[in-house]
This record gives sequence, C-alpha cells and structure tokens, in this order.
Amino acid sequence: LVKTCALGGLVAIAYLRWPLLGAKSRSLRFLGDHSYTIYLSHPVVVAETNRFYPGIYGAVGSTGLAFLLYSLLVVAFTCMVAWAITRLLEAPVYRWGSALARRLETAQRGAVQMGR
Repeated sequence: LVKTCALGGLVAIAYLRWPLLGAKSRSLRFLGDHSYTIYLSHPVVVAETNRFYPGIYGAVGSTGLAFLLYSLLVVAFTCMVAWAITRLLEAPVYRWGSALARRLETAQRGAVQMGR
C-alpha cells in the first residue's frame, strides 16, 4: 500500500511538474484509455509470465534490478495485451452497441409517431 501511494504521488508530481507528462501526453492518454483493460488483464499476464517462465518471480525476488526489469517486462506486455483487447474486442463491440442503440431509438420514435 505504501509503495502504491508513493508511486501515485510521484505520478501526480510528474503530471504537475513536467508538461511532457501532462494532460496532452500520449502515454498518459493511452493509460487513461486502456486503464480498465490493463486492470483486468494484468493478473492474467503475470500468471502467464510465471507459467512460461516458472519460478521467475521467486528467482528475481522483490527488490533489485532483476525485479525492476521483470516489472517493466510485465507492464510492457500488459499494455500490449490491453491495446490488442481494446482494438480487437472492445472497440468493435462498442461500435456495434452504439449502432444498435441508434436503430432501437429510431424504431421507438417511429412507433411513437405511428401511435398518434
């Protein structure tokens, strides 16, 4: 919890201090657009990483350079998975749902007008 709060504070400071990491930053926009997918997919990525490389987490420990590299690998792979899920699943389903909602709204308006 302390590490998470510290990381959150560093992100907030970076956001306020450096325009490169500000509201128009492509990296922060990506994280915002894909945050829920990242949240949902990261346990799967960690589990699959451990499945393909058994014992990697135990081997690198929870401190040091090896853990940092492992964490960066997992974060990068999680972002790639989140991008793919958003692009190949979420966006098409969202477009389909929006089109369906428009058709239903049009049909409902037509039914109401015919009912007069």
